Amino acid sequence: MILHKVNTFGAACVSALLTLLVLSACAPSPESVANGDDPMAALRSTAVSTRYSTQFWTRSVREQPALWAEARTYCLGPDGPQAPNCAVVREVEAIEQMAAPKPARPGVRMRMGGTFDSQPPGASPGRP
Repeated sequence: MILHKVNTFGAACVSALLTLLVLSACAPSPESVANGDDPMAALRSTAVSTRYSTQFWTRSVREQPALWAEARTYCLGPDGPQAPNCAVVREVEAIEQMAAPKPARPGVRMRMGGTFDSQPPGASPGRP
């Protein structure tokens, strides 16, 4: 009776181990996730993506704003710094921030050549 229980337990362990091996063999590799059809899954992958590049994320800013917002939220959040594919999203975010129009500051005007000239409020142009 005891020998039968040991054999049954051993068979159950072997069966469970084989099931785990089969299931893990069916799971996609990090590389296939990183280059698969889901850009958000690619961001969460531990492998670097060759599909979701700076060009892809730059286009998504204008063409897929909901996707861009989700990617930005994930990559600028607590898990983003550890995700290797978030580096591209952070790069695009920095470029977008630099390219965004800056609000005009009262009393500052731009001269030809790209330099700034401060002018006190109420002063006429050309006169201090």
